Amino acid sequence: MENYIVKSKIDIKNNPTIIAIATRFKGAANQQLDLLNSGVETWNQTRKEHPQLQPNLRNANLRGANLSQANLSGVDLASTNLRGANLTSANLSGADLSGANLSGADLRWADLSGANLSGANLCNAVLCQANFSEVKFTSANLRKANLSGANLSDAQLSEVNLRGADLRWANLRRAVVSVSDLSKADLRWANLNEAQMIRTNLEKANFEGCTVDRIFTSELNLKGVKQLNLAIAVLDNPTVTVDNLEVA
Repeated sequence: MENYIVKSKIDIKNNPTIIAIATRFKGAANQQLDLLNSGVETWNQTRKEHPQLQPNLRNANLRGANLSQANLSGVDLASTNLRGANLTSANLSGADLSGANLSGADLRWADLSGANLSGANLCNAVLCQANFSEVKFTSANLRKANLSGANLSDAQLSEVNLRGADLRWANLRRAVVSVSDLSKADLRWANLNEAQMIRTNLEKANFEGCTVDRIFTSELNLKGVKQLNLAIAVLDNPTVTVDNLEVA
């Protein structure tokens, strides 16, 4: 019973239906993993019928798995191997993905709002238009990840490797970026309004066309940075521009 959380008052010990379903969810290495491998439709239906149960897939090997549109909200996926997995349009909101291997995975349009990605490896992952609102990325590796159009509003990016990442049109409104590496990252046309960038390496990054209203910056490495036409809203006029992040 330790591998799931009961959210309602149910007599688990004496309810045969709950016991049967709990058995299917017990143990990431056996029945629980088999249920997921049986197909996303079956998995989603089981979760829909028994919302009081929370699966535990910690340390599971799901390398290359097709989990498109899977309901993995709130699931424990810590240290799980999802390398090269298809997670397009999947629901991973509130999931624990700390230490997970998502390198090369496809998470386009996925919902990861409120998830924990601390220590996760998303190197070369495709994250276009995914929702990372309020996500914790502490010590995560997003080197050369494609985050174009992604929502990173209110995200916490501390000690994150975003070297060479594609962040064009990304929404980083109110995001906190500290002690991170964004060297050679492409942030053209990104939304950095009210964001904080502290002690971060931006060498040779491209910020052209970003909106930077009320951005806070401190101790940045701006060597070779492209930062032309940074837009600031003044009296609701977004056409005012500057050519320096620190001036903004």
